[in-house]
Amino acid sequence: MDDKEYFVKQVQRQLSPELKSLFSDVPRVVAMLAEIGFVNYNYPQQDVKKVIQFLPRWVVHQKSKKQGDVVEGSLDTHALLTADYLADSLMPKIKAIRKAYFGSEEPPFKNVKEMERWHREAVAELAEQGESKGLSQLSGEARTYFELMEKITELSKIGISPTSFLYYIMADIKPLQMPYQIMMPGKGLTKGRRKCWYVVITLNTELSFKDLLAIYNVIKESLGVKKGKRLNEKHLQLYTMVRERGGIPTGKGTVGFWQSVLEEWNGRHEVEYREWRCIKRAYDRLCKKLNAQYPAEEVGHSNNRTKRLRNAF
Repeated sequence: MDDKEYFVKQVQRQLSPELKSLFSDVPRVVAMLAEIGFVNYNYPQQDVKKVIQFLPRWVVHQKSKKQGDVVEGSLDTHALLTADYLADSLMPKIKAIRKAYFGSEEPPFKNVKEMERWHREAVAELAEQGESKGLSQLSGEARTYFELMEKITELSKIGISPTSFLYYIMADIKPLQMPYQIMMPGKGLTKGRRKCWYVVITLNTELSFKDLLAIYNVIKESLGVKKGKRLNEKHLQLYTMVRERGGIPTGKGTVGFWQSVLEEWNGRHEVEYREWRCIKRAYDRLCKKLNAQYPAEEVGHSNNRTKRLRNAF
């Protein structure tokens, strides 16, 4: 048995009952923490405890993720360090909230299981009282929960999710943040080939070049862009030449139209096209590339030509 396997088995063996559900996730979490240098396989006696203390944070982080298509950056040293520092900085405020709502600066619950039981009961009581009495007449745990969540919603504007704040207050589980989070809320609204109309990027820490490259690739993929060269000034010039002439004619005049574009192009550029068919093919390839990203059926007009585009507005 190698050091890594032994380390993982030690973590699994020492899991508390409420963390047993993470048994199969332990190897992945251990590998992640080892990669950033948070734990060392050669020191199981000390570092196994660090993993076990980290696991509730991992659980809460998974619960705190917003629903939908979300892509996160991988946990790194910078993200973990800044998350720890932010959590420690918030501790005076967390203690004040506990004191105000629960009479003590200590967390009301010892573990996630107890806290979640209270949460379910409070939510049920809030629903029952809110329906029969109205929010202004809430009492008991329902009122506590309602006021607490209002406070948490205000605090969460600093970038920590309300769910993470709640677990930190109630069970002393520090929030955990990945370097960045990318949401694609418009994905379900799109049709055809295009995957997403917009993305929302949340940056939680200073990003490395590797992070920036990963974000770029995620956004590129989410917009349905495949490998290939970006559109440049020559593409724009060719597209503009066609538009300035009113778009491609149908029927008679097609050859003359492209001959005119060819002459202007060759007069402006060192790289010349030999005949009108060549520049027409270049324009057709450009339109094909554009339509791959912005399918005509999704933007409400035919792919064929500027005249129809003008009439659409």
